Amino acid sequence: MDCLKSTPDRFLRYGTGGFRGDATVVEPAFARCGALACLRSKVLGGSVVGVMVTASHNPERDNGLKITEQDGRMLTQSWEALAEECVNAEDGAESLNGILQSFPESQCNRAVVVVGRDTRESSQKLSELVLAGASAFGADAYDVGEVTTPELHWIVRSRNSSSALAPYRDAMASALSSGIQGLSVDCANGIGALALKDIVSRAGISGISIFNDRKDKGLNLNCGADYVQKEHTVPVGHIPADRSASLDGDADRMVYYRFREDQFELVDGDKILAFVMRHLNG
Repeated sequence: MDCLKSTPDRFLRYGTGGFRGDATVVEPAFARCGALACLRSKVLGGSVVGVMVTASHNPERDNGLKITEQDGRMLTQSWEALAEECVNAEDGAESLNGILQSFPESQCNRAVVVVGRDTRESSQKLSELVLAGASAFGADAYDVGEVTTPELHWIVRSRNSSSALAPYRDAMASALSSGIQGLSVDCANGIGALALKDIVSRAGISGISIFNDRKDKGLNLNCGADYVQKEHTVPVGHIPADRSASLDGDADRMVYYRFREDQFELVDGDKILAFVMRHLNG
């Protein structure tokens, strides 16, 4: 279990976005969190648990990870403290074994962990550490490659109900099949560009223009949802249409914006969610 020996040089906290920070600083967390995801899967009776390697809207030099529950939700709050305990412990293996022993009701030896990642240069190496940590504690660990954070959540939930990624993109494509005209999307030079291009192709539509879709242009650099929301301006490299949207680096955040009488007008995600809930409630 050599992959679990590395210890961070400062205390790492598990926040709403999981562990996140400079990729070189948070690196020791990845193998240990892979092992922790394995333990979580065992406690859940062998259900699939996910780990997403991403720092979302942070600069490209950063990275992080989030653990996903078997139903697609984020890691249950009671386990966040356990994540901090095992990541910051001097002896990672000893801490993880102690956590497992604190759940005597779990007799399941089977564990399944799926690992996804965004397009950051450091994500490949860090996802391999997660896979190594999960395997070291006995999990069947699977690399699902470059996916958006919502897709990783879908994969975890659907694998616990015998499905996979393709139905997610097919469902998204079906929602777009009626046709959308005049929509321009800034993909923050992140993983959302790959997913959106595939979804648009599946839908067979041409009304969506995709911008900021290249990894070599800098992830979240003067573009993306966080930039637009904070700066209240159009992202660099983006040509606005009648309606425009920006995703963040892992495509789990989106803002809409438009120009009305030459004035920039932002519709943030909270308002969009309120409109959706109002529609669903009739």
